[in-house]
Amino acid sequence: MIRILLLEDNAVRLCFFLFSLKDPTKKLLYNLTADSVTSWDDFVKVFLKKFYPIHKITLIRKNIMHFKQDSIELF
Repeated sequence: MIRILLLEDNAVRLCFFLFSLKDPTKKLLYNLTADSVTSWDDFVKVFLKKFYPIHKITLIRKNIMHFKQDSIELF
């Protein structure tokens, strides 16, 4: 990766991450108020709050913890 002077890795990540986004996430980023996201960690928090709310995370964890093998599935 080319190192850009005076920019931290997180700032570079945040700048280039925009190019990898699809419509809903790109809308979220463009609709944020100015200076509401000042670091990569801030963006991660906003992203997770929007696309992975607590009830969704709880359901995912429950499905992982309570998975089982059906009788017709091979080991």
